[in-house]
Amino acid sequence: MKKFRELRQEIHENTGGETRAGFGVGRSARDSISNLNDITLPETQVAVNAFIENFLDRKNGPCLNPGHKLAELRARLNTVGINFDMDVNRVEEGQRSFPLNAYGGRFGFIDMDGVVKEDDGIAYRNDGVGLSLDVSVVREDGMYRMEAKIVPGSSE
Repeated sequence: MKKFRELRQEIHENTGGETRAGFGVGRSARDSISNLNDITLPETQVAVNAFIENFLDRKNGPCLNPGHKLAELRARLNTVGINFDMDVNRVEEGQRSFPLNAYGGRFGFIDMDGVVKEDDGIAYRNDGVGLSLDVSVVREDGMYRMEAKIVPGSSE
């Protein structure tokens, strides 16, 4: 019987050292080396897009209700401060783009001009360019297959 130390060393060697707490390779975006608190960084967008792709493809991919699947994705993205507005009952087949905001956006005296303003909390850190979640929903045999990706959105 192997000792725990031997088992941990074997796992570490077999995974090339890419383990979390010594147990298995992580498949979550938080297992990447990027700063998930700043979605404007290219490496963060790559990590979050990889998570989105994995999330929408898990368990053979297709789903019965794309609105609920998208709502579940939104809840998961909320854990890293990314949000988007959507109506769960109005997600239909085709292409759709949802503007993203970070931590609910910003509201208040943003500049020193004394005027109350509101923005998405992303564009001001990204040279005036916001981000959006592009979603594609395709119906296959009564079920829906979804693909989504974070892409540069419109300028402020």
